[in-house]
Amino acid sequence: MTEQEFLQKKGILKLRNRLTVKEIGQKFPWIFRAKIKNAILGKDKQNELIWYEGIWEDGYWKNGEWKNGTWKNGIWCNGKWRNGTWIDGYWKNGNWIKGIWKNGYWGKGEWKNGTWYNGIWRNGIWNNGYWKNGIWKNGIWENGYWHDGIMENVIWIDGERRNKHWRI
Repeated sequence: MTEQEFLQKKGILKLRNRLTVKEIGQKFPWIFRAKIKNAILGKDKQNELIWYEGIWEDGYWKNGEWKNGTWKNGIWCNGKWRNGTWIDGYWKNGNWIKGIWKNGYWGKGEWKNGTWYNGIWRNGIWNNGYWKNGIWKNGIWENGYWHDGIMENVIWIDGERRNKHWRI
């Protein structure tokens, strides 16, 4: 089996930035255990994993940077989410820069911006974005738009109500 055939079998379309199959096996073996499709992967200047594009079907994301793509299910352990669509799964920790969250469970971390449609927020810091619906159980809300949902145990920094929506 050629290297390209092996990558295709594992759901990897392309490698960038001199990332090799050997490096993935040594530093990021969890990628080979995950169920993924059409993934484009690379590494940054610190030799950390970068997910450029693709579909994450299921598995454990240990750490790295997510540039774009679709997350269908799985467990996000840590890392930086720059953009993309999260359909469902469990977020343990990390930094969400922007994107669309459709459903799932947020354990802790920092949300910078994006749109949250549904799910359970357990803990963490919400900096900005649009909360459309869901259950907020605990955490700090610094700024953003609250449209609908249930809020429990929140520290409210600032905000106002406009046209039946909270700007908090």
